[in-house]
Amino acid sequence: MKKKNIKDVSKLDIENKRNLIFIIFTVLLICACLIALYTIINKNIEKEQNETINYTQWLSEHCVCLEDNLIYCPAGYDLIGKLCLNKSVSTPTLKGCSKYNCAGQIKFFDVKTQKWLNQN
Repeated sequence: MKKKNIKDVSKLDIENKRNLIFIIFTVLLICACLIALYTIINKNIEKEQNETINYTQWLSEHCVCLEDNLIYCPAGYDLIGKLCLNKSVSTPTLKGCSKYNCAGQIKFFDVKTQKWLNQN
């Protein structure tokens, strides 16, 4: 059996510490990137929802409702099945206009894309 030199052991310890620091730094960097990406995605979703809400309000003030088939929930509630849920609290769904006539141009709400579209 060969005796290990103290210098060899200390070099291994230093190399192991460097590798550990590198791994920890890499994990922290990945976590920071994921948090930033999550924040950006949520801001974009919130912005689109606000734009849809504002546009819906504009349509209701400036256009004539043709169909009253849109089912939606109050702010803070999510539509799950036929219920509006907020954690464990439920509330009835609300009905809104799903199709408007705006000076001859027909606007309808596409449930799949959650956006207002022009009817051809």
